[in-house]
Amino acid sequence: MDSRSKYSIILNEPIESVDSYVKDYLIREGFRQIIINSETIWQNGSEPSLISEPKCFKYSYLDGTLTVEAWFRTIPFTNKDLGERDLKHGSTKGILINATYENEIKELFYMLSDDSISKSTMKGFGKDSFLTIASIAILIVVIIMIIFIIII
Repeated sequence: MDSRSKYSIILNEPIESVDSYVKDYLIREGFRQIIINSETIWQNGSEPSLISEPKCFKYSYLDGTLTVEAWFRTIPFTNKDLGERDLKHGSTKGILINATYENEIKELFYMLSDDSISKSTMKGFGKDSFLTIASIAILIVVIIMIIFIIII
């Protein structure tokens, strides 16, 4: 199992523009640049613990294609464990956090591209994430309706 989720989009823009935009976005979203095991990454959140899995982000731009690696840092429990968890697999915190982080990456791609997701050349987003978001939206509507009925 790969411990990082990978997403890509073809932009064909100058590297300086893409780099500046992505860095500004990451800073605005609360990420900070750190070095772990000689690798420079962006992290949002404190160090991993039993109740915290910080979001991690790394990107590269080559031949007009932006590639993003996204994952959660976890506590490594064995020597083989990298202390990383991709966005496709669950955790004790549930699938909602995974879907939310994946949607944040989609939002970045939307802002970088003039195309809608159906016309875009994005890769890495599965149908499952859309279904999860749709299920969550339906659940929220049902909860609101129940609360409304109880109040009336």
